[in-house]
Amino acid sequence: MTRLLELVGQSGIPFIIRSLDVSLIAVKARAVTEIPGLNMAGVKISNISERGLQHLTQNSGGSFQIEFILRSEKVQFYSKILKINRQGCVFAFPDYLESVERRKNARFGVSENLLAFMSFKNLPTDHLDFAGPPIFESARDLSSLIPISDIGLGGAGLHFRFPSVSRVVESARPVEPATLCLPMTAPTAIDVSLRWSRGLNDQVGAIDGSIRNIRSFKLGIQFLSLSESQLQNIQVFIQRLSQADAI
Repeated sequence: MTRLLELVGQSGIPFIIRSLDVSLIAVKARAVTEIPGLNMAGVKISNISERGLQHLTQNSGGSFQIEFILRSEKVQFYSKILKINRQGCVFAFPDYLESVERRKNARFGVSENLLAFMSFKNLPTDHLDFAGPPIFESARDLSSLIPISDIGLGGAGLHFRFPSVSRVVESARPVEPATLCLPMTAPTAIDVSLRWSRGLNDQVGAIDGSIRNIRSFKLGIQFLSLSESQLQNIQVFIQRLSQADAI
């Protein structure tokens, strides 16, 4: 594990650092070195921008996810800051590295006539949260349904416009129980993992002909385990998507 981190640092592959408390902000860094400590080894990551160091300093009391992308997989680990200065950060040496294979299965776009949804626990339920979905007392369960934009046998893409939802889902790493809702099938519980997240600026035409930029979010979700019945339901749903092109 030490040798892998050293090789990655020498190759110049960028590291992405995310605070689990403020996971919408990512800090890019390069170079990694093993630093011997009194009780345990540490991982020094340097070449961090001034704004990145400020963000890490403000959240230095929490846990962080550090990740880097190899040719066929993403490698990540979770750690805490031992020391931080202008030269970089020293993170506690991880107990293990997680390897996540990059997507190999085709994804199929969900149509307006065949909608699918996913829900998570602890989603915003406060009607005064203006960054969350609308809450209706007569149908509170509807506010927890996140639209699926594309789906495959290995995972799904979620697309929505509520920052509170993004914060909740991203803070649930690495494994989170979710509920998958497909047309004409009963909702089913499934374990998923968040692979990636990104913010988008969607251009939407207004009635007066002007163009407005609206912020939205997209999350890449990986299915960690599927039963035979769940796999069959997804396969049937994909077939019903009218032979949609893989994206």
